[in-house]
Order: sequence, then C-alpha cells, then structure tokens
Amino acid sequence: MVGFLCVTLGNGVRPRAGYAVVFQFATLCLAVSMALEFLVQQEARMRYSQFQLQDGIGYYKFLRFCMGASQLFATHGVCMLCAMHLGHAQHFQKCPDMPWSVASKQAFLAVFGMVTIAWLVQRNRSGHNWPICQPQEFMLVAAWECFLPAVDLVMGVVFLTVGLRHYTEAIELGSDADWMLLPAVMKFIDFDSFVILATFIASTGHQIAVTFEYYTERMLISWAMEVCSNVSSLGLAVFTFACWKKPPMQGWTRFLLWLALMISFENFMYYQSVEDCEMASALPGCCTFPSFPDVSAEGKELWQMCALDHRCMQANPVSSTDNRTHYCKLPRLFHHGGHEEPHKEHRDSDLKWGRRPSLPPDVTCTELKQRWRDFPTELKVEETREHEESFSTAFRQFKALGSAGNIEFNFALMGVLMKVIFLVYHPNSIQILEMRRHSQHGESASAH
Repeated sequence: MVGFLCVTLGNGVRPRAGYAVVFQFATLCLAVSMALEFLVQQEARMRYSQFQLQDGIGYYKFLRFCMGASQLFATHGVCMLCAMHLGHAQHFQKCPDMPWSVASKQAFLAVFGMVTIAWLVQRNRSGHNWPICQPQEFMLVAAWECFLPAVDLVMGVVFLTVGLRHYTEAIELGSDADWMLLPAVMKFIDFDSFVILATFIASTGHQIAVTFEYYTERMLISWAMEVCSNVSSLGLAVFTFACWKKPPMQGWTRFLLWLALMISFENFMYYQSVEDCEMASALPGCCTFPSFPDVSAEGKELWQMCALDHRCMQANPVSSTDNRTHYCKLPRLFHHGGHEEPHKEHRDSDLKWGRRPSLPPDVTCTELKQRWRDFPTELKVEETREHEESFSTAFRQFKALGSAGNIEFNFALMGVLMKVIFLVYHPNSIQILEMRRHSQHGESASAH
C-alpha cells in the first residue's frame, strides 16, 4: 500500500481514456479495505493494549507504539485513497529548502515548544491520580486541563478570523440553467484541501460524544465550555485551508503558521495520549482527570474513583456476596454518574479541589502506592468492565472513532502547515509560488 500510494500520488497518476470507471472502482475498493483494516487494527489495539498484559509481553510499550502508528497510517491511507477517487491525483510537490537563518530561529523555537509539549503530555500520565502524594504533578495537570478550553476558545477565534480575512475567493455557481456547483467545488478543493475537510468531519465525532455526555449528566457549565472550545478545530481548519490556498508572504498571518503548527502538535499529542490511556490504563475513566468538571462542583464523584491516594485509604468488600475486603476497592454502589452508599456522606475536605487533605498518621504515600500495586488485577479488570458497560456500545464506538479522527485531523494539519512554511520562508518564495500557480492553471486548462 505504501508503494502504491507513493507511485500514484507522487507521479500524479490519472486513469487513461475509457478506464475512469475502472479506476474509481479500484480506488473505492482500496479505500473500503483500508477502512476495514482500521477497524481490525482498532480491535487488535484494544485487545493487546490492556494493562493486564504488560507483565506477559516483554515488548509491551513498543507494541503499543506500533499499533498506534499503524492505526494512524490506516486512517491517513483512507483519506488519500478517497481523494484519489474524487480525481485529486497530485500530492507530493517539490518544496524549497528552509534557509539556515529561519531554521536556527523560528524552527528551533517551534521544535523546542513541541518537545516541551511532549514532556508535559508525558507528565500528564504520571501523577494526575495522586493529589495528596504528588501535589505538584496533580496541580500541573489540573491547570493544563482547566485552561485548555479557554486557550482553545481564544486561539480558535483568532485563527478563524485571520483565515476568513486572508482568503476571500468565491465560488461561481452559475445560473439555474447552467448549474456549476460540483465542477466549481472540485476545482476549488485540491488534494490537501480535501484531506483537511475529510479529517475535520471525522474529528467531530469525539466532540459530539463528549458534549452529549455533559448534557445528559446535566453538567451545564462543562457542556458550555466544551461547545465553546470546539471553535479551535474549526479555526485551525479554516486557517490552514486559507494559508494553503493563498500562502502568506509576510505579516502577522505568516507568524501564525508557527503557532498553528504548535497547537496542532499539542492537540495531536493530547488525543494520542488520551486514546492510548483509554485502551491501556487500569483507569480508563480517569484519563483526563482532573479536568474542568472534576475541579468544579459538577464532577465530584470522580474523585472517589480517580484520586488513588484517597481511594486506597479505606478497604471495601469485594461484592455483596463476598465479604473479603481490599484496599482501593470502590464502594459496591459506585457507578458512572452516581455516588457511594447513601448513608455515607462525602468528606468535603477530601473531595474539594483547592484543599490538600492530610494523610492519616498511620499511613504513608509509599504504603498507599503499594496498596494500589497489590490490588488484584482481576478486580481492576472487573471495575474497568463495569465502567465501560455504563456507557452504550454506540457511544463508546462513536467516541473512539472521533478520537482517531481527531488524531488524523491534527496530523494532516501539521503536514499541510509544514509545506506552507517551507514555501513562504524561502528567499525566492514569490517566484516559486508563481511557478506553482502557472502549473495549476496549466493542469486546469489541459483538463478542460
């Protein structure tokens, strides 16, 4: 498949006269097969990434990395094959080299920012479940998760405004007798534009699922924040599309290319980390803990499930028929959207964010972490299964597909933005872009 895509897209392969139907049928079959391959890889990743297999597989982390990369290749392959099916044949273009003066300044700062983002995402997975024993890591994650919606809203509005002002080309639809919508759209949207559009549509599934979850739980503040933060994806898509169709040669818009690249990378790493956590963690419901709902009054019940130091302070029976007690075991009546036994009240000093509860004098953080390690794997699996079953299968699949779409969307944006950056930061950018426009007009005229 890699060789087929490189040859067809790199050489601008188009069907010969009389073979258009055969070409479209072949590309459609390949696209469907890659979509099915994505579903197979997703099922395999969900099966072999489970945390209980970590001790039995020596190359567990490497296997998870390869499965994530193969899933990303499958989604990107589907988008490229669909673009070929619609007649967009050219993908690879000769890009100029980046001057050392630019590489040593802007590019170095962008790479440094990306490394910092990757480090923060990794820290996000290390201490976010231990608010008492690891307060610094916990506060870092809480600040990250709480300010992220605000940053998404502000930057989304900025990118959306700049993108709409930067590119103002209109599509001529023609008259009622000469309707030209489809030819005009096909001329307006090239390969990269189609990839942006397709991946943006695929990414909306995750936002819709999360927004619906907040609404059904009557978490209206979180619901409003989630709705507003969705402007980020729309703004990035519009800005990237505008800069690809009309590369900015100077000014504020050209500087925003670097910022858009870093935000796309941050989103890519964030959704990749969340997707991997939901498949490989013993606490799939706590991958974004503590998020905005958890530090407000709306998501208080998640503290009992996700704050492991608080959770491992007490022992609970295994079930109503099994009186054996284990530390870190959730109360019997705990479930998604609910609380523990009605007669047992929450201790606000332990559950409210902003107040650091103290440890009992007879227990230490080392002992609490050892209790979590000693908590039987079969009970962790049982609680994970109960948490997943509290959601419908359609909701879980819709959210999983949307999460994969989000990863692919930001991956596609990074590729397009990097090509634009290489085009506009060369000393001879004006001449190179003029040759590009002349080539595009020549291809359009030959097609007619």
